[in-house]
Amino acid sequence: MTYVSPFDAKDIIAGQGTSALELIQEVGELDYLLTGIGGGGLISGCCLVCEKDSPNCKVVAVEPDAAHDAEISLKTGKIVSIPSQDTIADGANTPKIGHLTLKIMQKHLN
Repeated sequence: MTYVSPFDAKDIIAGQGTSALELIQEVGELDYLLTGIGGGGLISGCCLVCEKDSPNCKVVAVEPDAAHDAEISLKTGKIVSIPSQDTIADGANTPKIGHLTLKIMQKHLN
């Protein structure tokens, strides 16, 4: 069997990005897109789609205070792991982001 990361794989990121694509196709270009971060697959896919189909859109990362590994990882430039925290945002409560997603977020998030 082949392991496929639920967030740090090119095909997964591309699939997650279709959520932004469908939104843009329905409402037109976006000014802002607020996107949650767990492992980074959704926001990475959304960044890539917005770059192409809504280039003036600012993608904003959102994550719980208790599980802010992506924020720290982006500030330090290396993946930081935070053990599982008590938060109702289960999807954002991954212990760390992925290597591929970090690279994409570094390029696209301000």
